[in-house]
Amino acid sequence: MAEDSAPAGQGLLNSPDERPVRGPLLDLSTALVSLLRGAPWLHTASESSVEGRLGAEHLQLRTMAFQGGPLRWGRHVELQGDQGTLALNTCFFPERTSTLPLLSCEILVLRDRLHLIALDALPCSSAHESSCRTLLLRSRHLLQIPEQPHAIPPWAQAISSPWAIFLRRPSTLPSADRLVSGVQQATESFLELATRPVGHGTPDPAPQRMFLAAMSENDPAVAYLGRAFGATWARKYCEETLFPPC
Repeated sequence: MAEDSAPAGQGLLNSPDERPVRGPLLDLSTALVSLLRGAPWLHTASESSVEGRLGAEHLQLRTMAFQGGPLRWGRHVELQGDQGTLALNTCFFPERTSTLPLLSCEILVLRDRLHLIALDALPCSSAHESSCRTLLLRSRHLLQIPEQPHAIPPWAQAISSPWAIFLRRPSTLPSADRLVSGVQQATESFLELATRPVGHGTPDPAPQRMFLAAMSENDPAVAYLGRAFGATWARKYCEETLFPPC
């Protein structure tokens, strides 16, 4: 690693230097964990670390799960491999009786190159539709993404908001500092939204149930985890941690 070739968070992602793609994203993971630990209304439900292997690559999967306030479940997942794999996945699932939206964020690096950025706030009530739109448009501005350049996969379209951010193998990339700022700002805005008084609107658990069902059936991570950590373990992990039933 040539850490001195570019200041942390300043270079473009997917540069030949490993630091701009891995370093800032690991810093982001640390910052997100600090945000979650610092929210007084959240408590840590569990923390775990497990090691696996896929082909020649050794993998380590760290998971932090949390609950509290209007959230029935949340988790922050960090997957690191010694041959260029890095995945960050954070998701907040509201209580069925809450009008809070469902926030999801995934960043995937394969062979030290950015492969996917996905960020969405899915309304679970009309009470927070405008908040979801504002949160995502602000993140889009920070990421300097003027419009949606890539089509959301057909299976995910029904569980995505109209303002979802989805970039697959992007050729034009935000700088590392903008990517970190965009994701961190979205998380901070969501945590602040969760502390506001409940607005008008009827809670609707249907979007959350559709999200969980679609992700359980179609998310490529399910098969990937099975190959890397064993099918039995991965099935239990997906059912209890990644996509807990609503």
